[in-house]
Amino acid sequence: MHRRTTWVRWVARLAAVAWLSGCSLSGLNFREDTRVDVVAPADRSQVALPLTVEWTVRDFDGSFALFVDRAPQPPGRSVAWLFRNDDGCIEESGCPDAAFLQLRGIYLTDEPRLVIDTIPQLTGDDVRERHEATVILLNEDGERSGESAFSVEFEIEREPR
Repeated sequence: MHRRTTWVRWVARLAAVAWLSGCSLSGLNFREDTRVDVVAPADRSQVALPLTVEWTVRDFDGSFALFVDRAPQPPGRSVAWLFRNDDGCIEESGCPDAAFLQLRGIYLTDEPRLVIDTIPQLTGDDVRERHEATVILLNEDGERSGESAFSVEFEIEREPR
């Protein structure tokens, strides 16, 4: 009986600490999102450029953003949010456009497939060219739909310098 009482007290204390500290679990998704499956390239494979990233999608009718080696914007925000403090990108002048985004490893597409011609080469001795591509879902307003992200890691094979 003593063990049960101790356990109940610990649970009560933890709940009180979480409540008093203002912790909130609302708005978080604790289920795995399986709507998207990145099918190419294979995870942790060696690839050459140009690189085709391809994914299957179900139960979603919207567009996609693909990020190479960078984190996407938060849910409910457009990719422009990432550059909100960039003095070189003024939204009123049409920034960020496709060319601006591609230079930063961001690609917008309506199709579940994208060909990437260039990825900046990593430098240094004995550097393995490991990269990550992350697909997110965008709603009809171009904002991130939910918090899910679907990633694949790969290594680029390049000609010796």
